[in-house]
Amino acid sequence: MKLNHLVKLLRELYEENNKTVLSYPYVINLLENPTEEQKEQLEGGKGNPAAEISKINSSAGMAFNYYKLFEKAKGVIVEFEWKESIPLIKSTAPANIDVKYETNDGTIYFVECKYLEPYYQNYTKNRKAYFDTNRYPFENNHAEWFELLKEEDEFEVYDVPQLFRHMLAIYRHSLKFPDIYSNKKIVLKSVIWKMSDEFLERYNKIENNKNKEKTRERLAKLFEEKERAETIINEFAKKICWNNFTFESQYYNDIIDDIKGTERYGDFLKQYSIKEK
Repeated sequence: MKLNHLVKLLRELYEENNKTVLSYPYVINLLENPTEEQKEQLEGGKGNPAAEISKINSSAGMAFNYYKLFEKAKGVIVEFEWKESIPLIKSTAPANIDVKYETNDGTIYFVECKYLEPYYQNYTKNRKAYFDTNRYPFENNHAEWFELLKEEDEFEVYDVPQLFRHMLAIYRHSLKFPDIYSNKKIVLKSVIWKMSDEFLERYNKIENNKNKEKTRERLAKLFEEKERAETIINEFAKKICWNNFTFESQYYNDIIDDIKGTERYGDFLKQYSIKEK
């Protein structure tokens, strides 16, 4: 699939739904406004999400719109662009996790969000430093981490390399600040947008059905890799006795009921071509 074709279709759908005409770079209104603290979080994020969230194809924008509605619906405080931990020693690059929040039952959620990326983008492997035991901020379980790291070779469209870095950063943070995580569950959640049949049909028309079979194969591969990643990562957590950690792989469609009842719920469904359950 091609990004320019995907963006073209998003623009067409938005213009049809809102009776308007968009000009490049196709900036649209946010469904909610960030707090001052959230503005600072977005401004400090990797890739300048503060400037990107209003663009029609922005993954950060979809995450922001959903989790601001989630914040209202669930009464939680949502933090954007969490970057309080660096995965490796002798590195200055922190993990940049899209969303973090804690629920009343003592579960801390870290969420990585994707919009169009899985449909057009293939992911690169982690660099060699991740195979260097001297770069790991703990002494045990190196073999298990390396075994998990090697699994990324078996994935093409589901971003397991990034999830590995996020897990390592969270694990390091939990060792450094055990009191924060004492008697609490940790959930790393990967949430991606699911392309509807109607969206896919219109996309294929843009390409005159030339790549219809390849597109179908990619969607099937994405689903298979998504399910396999969840199994592999949770089995890994058991191996290293990370007993309060769980990984969840979901589509936005799976969690849409969590924002049902908010004022902009219908606008979110329409903007992202999601069918109500």
